Amino acid sequence: MNFPNEALPCKAIWLNNKADKDEYADFYPKIELLDKHLYVLRIVCDTDRAVYLDGKLISFGQYAHYPDTPVFDDISFVAKNNSELKISVWHSGIDSQTHVATKAYLAFCVFENGSLIYSSSADTLARPAPEYTPHLCKIITSQ
Repeated sequence: MNFPNEALPCKAIWLNNKADKDEYADFYPKIELLDKHLYVLRIVCDTDRAVYLDGKLISFGQYAHYPDTPVFDDISFVAKNNSELKISVWHSGIDSQTHVATKAYLAFCVFENGSLIYSSSADTLARPAPEYTPHLCKIITSQ
């Protein structure tokens, strides 16, 4: 996925760059976060996401765009030395009344004092999310 020039210098990533329907993944950017520094995470994904700092939920959000017009969220947070950032993402992959199926992706950048310090790339650590059972594709409403 290519983002508009004004969006971000980040790369859309996913597990092995491939996904099936109803899949969950965790991403771990390796950033040396400093005590009491203010950071901004700019993020977009194809379905839903949750962001954790040191295991505590700091933000979550749902697909709010069409595949060809991504909408980025800005999340501000204050870290401690050696804090760990984790981004959990769900890829639906199924068309519905409220979702347009697209390729699975997550793209994000981290800024400190307005300067880019990390950008998603093929080097971002990722794994299937162990707390979810993927590929069930259960229909939960009659819509």
